[in-house]
Amino acid sequence: MMKKEKTLELPKLKNVKKEDGAKEKLKTIKNETEKNSKPNELKTNSEEKIKAKEKTDNKNKIPKEKKEKIDNKNKILKEKLFNKTTIIIASIVFVCVLTGVFTLKYLNYQKNKEHNEMVLQNATTALNLLYQNKEKEIPKYEITTKDVNNVSKKIEKVVYNKEKKDLTQKLDKIDDFVKVKETLESYFDGDILKSSTTLKQIEKLNNKYQKLSENVRNLLKEKLEKMKPQYESIVALDEKVKTLFSDDERTKVKDSVTREEYKEVLALADAILQEDVKLKQKEYLSLVDKTLTQKEEAERRRIEEEKRKERERQIAAAWVKLDVPYISQNLSGVLNGCEVATLLMALKYKGYLGGMSIGTYAEMLPKSTDPNQGFTYSIYDLEPRDVAHWIAPAPLAAFGRSTSGANVADVSGSALATLDNEVLAGNPVIIYLTGDLKAPQAWAEGVPKNLHVYVLAGYNTMTKEQYLIDPWARATHTWTTSFNKVQSLYGAIGNKALVVR
Repeated sequence: MMKKEKTLELPKLKNVKKEDGAKEKLKTIKNETEKNSKPNELKTNSEEKIKAKEKTDNKNKIPKEKKEKIDNKNKILKEKLFNKTTIIIASIVFVCVLTGVFTLKYLNYQKNKEHNEMVLQNATTALNLLYQNKEKEIPKYEITTKDVNNVSKKIEKVVYNKEKKDLTQKLDKIDDFVKVKETLESYFDGDILKSSTTLKQIEKLNNKYQKLSENVRNLLKEKLEKMKPQYESIVALDEKVKTLFSDDERTKVKDSVTREEYKEVLALADAILQEDVKLKQKEYLSLVDKTLTQKEEAERRRIEEEKRKERERQIAAAWVKLDVPYISQNLSGVLNGCEVATLLMALKYKGYLGGMSIGTYAEMLPKSTDPNQGFTYSIYDLEPRDVAHWIAPAPLAAFGRSTSGANVADVSGSALATLDNEVLAGNPVIIYLTGDLKAPQAWAEGVPKNLHVYVLAGYNTMTKEQYLIDPWARATHTWTTSFNKVQSLYGAIGNKALVVR
C-alpha cells in the first residue's frame, strides 16, 4: 500500500491523460459488450466486469485527502498548460499580425515608390516639353507663365529632394526667360514699341536680359534691339518739335522757324512707327504749318505788292507819252469836228498854229459831198444822225500841210506798230477808230456812223498799251487801252491814219 501511495502522490500530466483514456476505453468496451453479447452473456460478463472493476477500484482506492491534493496539483498543471498554450497561440498570432503589418507596409512602400517615380517622371516630362532642343538648353519661345506654373505644380509633388531641387533650378531658368520675354512683349504692339515705355523700364529689362544664358538671349535679341532705337526716335522727335516753340505748352511758334525746319521735323514724324506719337506731334506741327502759312501768305502778299509796285514803276517808266495840248470839239461847239480838233492838237504840239482856235480852223476846213475831197455834212450839228460826218485822211493831211507848212503825211494802211514807232519818235498820230472804242455800227458811205478820230499820243514799250486823246470831252478825255483792241478797231475802219512829223 505504501508503494502505491507513493506512486499516486507524484502523478504526471501523462498519467492523468492515461487514466482518462482508460476510463474512456472501459466505457467504450462496456458499450460494445452490451451491443454484441447475447443477453445471458451480457449479464454474466457484466457482472464479472463489475466485480472486477470493484476489485480494481478497491485496490486503487485512494484516501480522500490524498485525492484532493492530487486533484489540486492536476488543476494547477492544467492551468499552466493552458497559459503556455495561450502564450504560444498569442505569440503565433502576434508574429502573423506583425508579418502582415510589415508585408502591408512593404506593399504600400512599393506602391508609393511606383507612384513617386511616376510623379517624378511626369514632372520631368512636363519640364522637357518646355525645351525646343534635345540638349534641353533652349526653351520654346511660345511658352507662357501659365505653362511654367503648371510644371511647377507637378514638381511640387516630387518627394525626392535631389531630383526636385534639380528640376526646380531648371524651371527657374525657364521662368526667368519667360518673365523677360513676356515683359518685353508687353512693351510692344507687334513690332512697334509702345509709346508709354520708359527708359527706366528698358534699362531694367536689359539688366534681366543680360543675366540669361547666351542661347536664351538669342531668342530675344532681335526684338530687344528694336527697343532703344524706337525709344530714341520718339524722344528725338519730341525734342525737335519742342525747338519749334517758344513756350513749354507749345502754343507759340518761334518767329525764326523756317519752312525747311518744319519739313525736317515733319519727315521725322512721318517716319515714326508709333501712330499715337505721330498723331500727337502732328497736332503741334499743324500749328507750326498754319503759322508758317500765314507768315508765308503775308510775305507772298508783300512780295506781290512789291512786284506790283515795281511793275507799275516799270510800266510807268515804259510809257512814251507826248504832251499834246488838249482841244475839245464838243465844248467848242464843233460837235462833228473830231478830225479838225485832233489835227490842230498835233500841229500845236509840233509848234504850229499856236494861236489858232478850233472854231476858226473848222471854218477853214474844205467841205465836200465826197469825204476824199473835203468834210461831208455839217461839222457843227449832229444831224443827220444816220451817217458819219467826216473827212478822209488824205484831204485832211493836205489841209494840214497847206495851213501850217508842217510835215503832215497820210500813213493809211500802215501797221499799228508802225504808228507806235512814230509816237516813239515824238510824232503824234491822228487815228480813225470808233466812239467810246465800241464796235463799228451802221456802215454808210464806206465808214460806220459811229466813226471817231483820236490822237495816238502814247505807247508803252512794256505792255504795248496805247494812249489815246479823245477830243470829245467828258469826265476824262484820255484812253489807255490794249494794243489788240486798238489794232482790231483800226483794222475794221480800214487802217486810216495820218502823222504830223
